[in-house]
Amino acid sequence: MIPDTWIEIHGPCIAVSRIQILNNWSPGLIAGPGRAWLGLDYLCYEIDSLWALPDAEMARLAIGEASGIGVFESG
Repeated sequence: MIPDTWIEIHGPCIAVSRIQILNNWSPGLIAGPGRAWLGLDYLCYEIDSLWALPDAEMARLAIGEASGIGVFESG
């Protein structure tokens, strides 16, 4: 785990703009040692298709992008 609280992400092939490592903000939010809570920020307007994605599709997008840029391996 890195000590940063967030990492700015820029790339033409991904929609995520920032990954937050929320346990670096407040370790008390995490279920236990060895675990991490990540938040992925997506920038969009209400008129963008991303805004209207159902929660399950948004989760799939976030997991796929985080895995694709090497944050973790999805399995």
